[in-house]
Amino acid sequence: MLKIEECRVKYGFDNMDFIKVSSMLSQAFWSPNITIDEVKQGAVHSALIAGVFYNDKQIGYARVISDKTRFAYILDVYVDKNYRKKGVGQLMINSILQNDELKDVYQWLLITKDAHGVYSKAGFKVISRPDDWMEIRHQRPKRQKVQGDSRVLKGMLSVRAADICSKLKDMGDSQRALAVQRFFKTAPGEYGEGDVFVGLNVPAVRKLAKEYQALPLNQLSQLLKSAIHEARLLALLILIRQYASADETGRQQIYNLYLQNTRFINNWDLVDASAMHIVGAHLRNRPRSPLSALAESKLLWDRRISIMATFHYIKRGEFAETLRIALLLLHDQEDLIQKAVGWMLRETGKRDQLIAENFLQEHYKTMPRTMLRYAIEKFPEKLRRQYLRGEI
Repeated sequence: MLKIEECRVKYGFDNMDFIKVSSMLSQAFWSPNITIDEVKQGAVHSALIAGVFYNDKQIGYARVISDKTRFAYILDVYVDKNYRKKGVGQLMINSILQNDELKDVYQWLLITKDAHGVYSKAGFKVISRPDDWMEIRHQRPKRQKVQGDSRVLKGMLSVRAADICSKLKDMGDSQRALAVQRFFKTAPGEYGEGDVFVGLNVPAVRKLAKEYQALPLNQLSQLLKSAIHEARLLALLILIRQYASADETGRQQIYNLYLQNTRFINNWDLVDASAMHIVGAHLRNRPRSPLSALAESKLLWDRRISIMATFHYIKRGEFAETLRIALLLLHDQEDLIQKAVGWMLRETGKRDQLIAENFLQEHYKTMPRTMLRYAIEKFPEKLRRQYLRGEI
């Protein structure tokens, strides 16, 4: 049973679990089927965003639009259905009203359909001069509902992975394809040996991901197995979109599909674009043992997935899992693993240098040089040189 005194209100973009937030808001009557991209865009442009957390799980969300001087408008207030009528909403609203960033605001507004009781306890009243207010109200944009492969847009069932691959080829650029094949090391003996590019840039692939975001899982599976690199990237970007708005069953299906096909997630850009959004997100409130299995795999890409998945936790101020996986990969001989581990240690240090340095001071003399260089890249020059010379 929830104990309200154990709930914590957190602020800031990096503290939010936007997969959970978009899942909650997509169920709200004012934003049905809203996408994670829309939720994030709204958050970025807000004066304040807040979340209520219980046992490290986000159960509430709200944001504020304000000039931080005179006016503030509270919106997108949502509490997980499993935690309603327990004081969570009241806690969040009271905390927002007392936030120092908005201490100068003297006019607060909001719109509510059924939560007048909550807001009245915080001091809100029915608007005093309704005839003074005017509005422009456009028709709400229609949004596509995507939940795994069980709810797809009309007509998407007839789309085949082969058709999409043909479209990618038609859109491609042969000169660009040659350049990126060199960049991604596709020559014999290199890590991307045999990978095929059609020369489509990432923004174009992302645009296609939005167009085909309701593609069924059976076709996504085929797309993920394509010889074309951009087709595999497209499949992963669609899976990320679907995971963000799927229910628990749909998320499990997507996670399973991902782990069953890691041999096709076979270049660093594919791993880095997807691991934290699917593997990291899925294991956030679950046992992390699958990360250990990935870290101990003989497959290079499994091992990179294991460390890159922890970026999901780093962005939320949780570093223990990154350090645990980094230790498992500490003496990995693959350059792409050394770089990934160093990168995640650097990201940890950007948020908490003490934690990163405690790890480095214990292990920097035995870790590969590439890993160390990546980890200390943002350190002050004097400190960085001390690490490189072994003088710490």
